[in-house]
Amino acid sequence: MYERLCRDHARYSADLEPMVPPVTSLARRQPGPELTPSRLRIAQGGGLLLVPVARPADVPAALGWLGATNSQLTGADITAVLRSWEDRFEAVLVSIGWDTLEVQIGNRPETTQQRGKLVSEHYWICPDNFAASVPETYSQGLSTWDRWSFWWD
Repeated sequence: MYERLCRDHARYSADLEPMVPPVTSLARRQPGPELTPSRLRIAQGGGLLLVPVARPADVPAALGWLGATNSQLTGADITAVLRSWEDRFEAVLVSIGWDTLEVQIGNRPETTQQRGKLVSEHYWICPDNFAASVPETYSQGLSTWDRWSFWWD
């Protein structure tokens, strides 16, 4: 997946170049406590979907989710990225819609370098998130947000 991030960056970043740098390496793991069920916060109503998977990140692949099709990403592609974020940031998928995803963050990125790399990762997976936000503002948000929301137009 990392190789694809690097290879595809040019295709997705034409509008924001040079504001969003290419993905050349991933943000390092942020140590901290595990995001246990008692720490999860559900912000809005909805239904409960039980999917037989080993970890929450596997849900998009298991469902054959097509929400990121406009970015030419499959459910399996999204699962690969979510697994990486689970491992590095205790990011847990808490909501999935037709063309939306929301993850709760257990351990936020703390350094400017981590946030910069993560901005590139977020842009690669979901350039639509940047329609109303410049990368610097988005980077600052990564240091305070408890959730990352993604939507594809």
